[in-house]
Amino acid sequence: MEAGVSQAGVCPSLAELDPALPDQIARQTALGRPWRQFERALDARIEAAAIAA
Repeated sequence: MEAGVSQAGVCPSLAELDPALPDQIARQTALGRPWRQFERALDARIEAAAIAA
C-alpha cells in the first residue's frame, strides 16, 4: 500500500463504487453520484456501439 494511504480510508470509498450498492445509498455519497453517472454513460455508449455494429 502506498505511503500515507491508510486502508481504512480506502475501503469506505471502494464500497461507494460497488455496483451492488443500492442507488438510494450511492446517490448520498460524493463519490457514488458521479461514479454511477459514469457507469450509466459508459453502458449507454457500449449499447449504442453494439446496436451500430
